[in-house]
Amino acid sequence: MIAIGVGLALVAFVAVLATRTTEPGTVASSPLVGRAAPAISGVNVVTGQHVSLAGERGHYVVVAFFASWCAPCAAETPQLVAFLFSERAIHASVLGVIYYDSVSNAVNFLHSYGARWPVVADGSGAIAAEFGVDDPPEAFVVAPSGRIVAWITGGVTQTRLLQIVSREGTE
Repeated sequence: MIAIGVGLALVAFVAVLATRTTEPGTVASSPLVGRAAPAISGVNVVTGQHVSLAGERGHYVVVAFFASWCAPCAAETPQLVAFLFSERAIHASVLGVIYYDSVSNAVNFLHSYGARWPVVADGSGAIAAEFGVDDPPEAFVVAPSGRIVAWITGGVTQTRLLQIVSREGTE
C-alpha cells in the first residue's frame, strides 16, 4: 500500500511539472543576462535586405523568438507593437526570430497584428540554441551597448518592456 501511495504521489508530481506554464512576462534568470548578446545576422524575410543585431547598436532591441502556431505569441505580438509605438520606446526596436515555423506562416502571423519589424528565419535552430531558447515566446532585451539586460519568458508586455528600458536608462 505504501509503495502504491508513493507511486501515485510521484505520478502526480510529474504531471504538475509537465503541465505547468510560465507566467506571461516573467523576467527569468539566464546566464546570458549581463553578457554580450550572441550574433544574429541574416536576411530580413519581409524585405529581403540584410539585418544584424550588431547593426542595431545604439538603442534597445527586443529579440523576440516566436512562431505562428504559438498561442502565447498571439498575445505577445500586440504588446510588442504597442511598445514600439509608445513614446518612451522611441529609441527601441524589435528583431523577430522565427522559431521552427515556415516563413510564410510567420510573416502572415506578424502582418495580421500590424507588426512590421525585421524578421530572420532560424531554420536550423542555431540562433535559438545560441540564446538557449526552447519554448516561445521568449524575448531578450539588448541594451544599446549590445549587452543583454533581461530575458522574458511566456510573452512580453508593453508595461514590462517599458519598465526594463526605464530601469536601465540610456546605458
